[in-house]
Amino acid sequence: MGISWRAEYIIGVLGDEGEVKLSYLRHIGLNYDIRALIKSLMDKGLVSMRRPDDKMKLVKLTDYGREYLEQVKGLYK
Repeated sequence: MGISWRAEYIIGVLGDEGEVKLSYLRHIGLNYDIRALIKSLMDKGLVSMRRPDDKMKLVKLTDYGREYLEQVKGLYK
């Protein structure tokens, strides 16, 4: 799918944590533009983002993203 290790890491975090604030993803140790990664994952249909208010952005895996995560986990077993 052309996904970087950083993007796969975010998919893994979302798989473990569920829906998280975008700011949380900025603070998990990635030295990269999280917005660009999230946009790329949204374009591929793997994650979705919603804004419950003007300040907060929440990110979570889509059904397709959860399927992708299960396939990747199967490769590493």
